[in-house]
Amino acid sequence: MTKLIRSNSESQTREVAQQIAQRLQKGAILFLEGDLGAGKTVFSKGVAEGLGVEATEVKSPTFVLMHQYDGKLPIYHFDLCRLDSEDQLDDMDTGYFLYGNGVCLVEWADRIKRDKPKEFLEVLIKHLGDHTREIELIAHGDRYQRIVEKVDLK
Repeated sequence: MTKLIRSNSESQTREVAQQIAQRLQKGAILFLEGDLGAGKTVFSKGVAEGLGVEATEVKSPTFVLMHQYDGKLPIYHFDLCRLDSEDQLDDMDTGYFLYGNGVCLVEWADRIKRDKPKEFLEVLIKHLGDHTREIELIAHGDRYQRIVEKVDLK
């Protein structure tokens, strides 16, 4: 299932992410894709808020590969923009994060070519103008389809 949503502000983008977050369970995986500045970190802030983390705590992990936040569920926030090879992920034991007890947010997830999970929520964000974004939600698996069906930006 795929759903397209048009967001006209950062607050609307965060609202979409919060709606998703409220339906996430442990082991959830969100792959965030989009050009630089498209709004992946803004979306991540919304997920964190939906799980009880202050948005101000959420920073793009561009220079450290991953940040962890403690909310209703642990949040593992990856940014693979500077990933040189997937072998670097092997060194981190990413299986612990991807299949663990938390929520895994992966910015620049298109860098993962092998060992991609079978079920995840793909979030494609396109920059359409100053504050306007197109958010495409693509459910890979039944649990994510149920989440996408319920997301509705008013």
